[in-house]
Amino acid sequence: MRKLPVLLARLLCRLGFQDFRVISRQFGFGAKGGVETVECRRCGVTMTRQAWSGSEKFDPAAVVAAFKELFSVMIVLFKSPAGCGN
Repeated sequence: MRKLPVLLARLLCRLGFQDFRVISRQFGFGAKGGVETVECRRCGVTMTRQAWSGSEKFDPAAVVAAFKELFSVMIVLFKSPAGCGN
């Protein structure tokens, strides 16, 4: 995996785009399902979440829309002001 610059990595974590790795997983049955403990590789935050069972529908259009929004915000934030010579 490619390393991001520290500032960009922290910005992504603050916006909620963590790079999680699974630490532990507890399997369950019924409506709730399993629970997994995950840790962000960049900022180190640890949290629990409902395990993905595979039965949920994955919507690639929503992911594309989220990335378009993220990149448009990044362009506005990192755009050099007029008259800077760049």
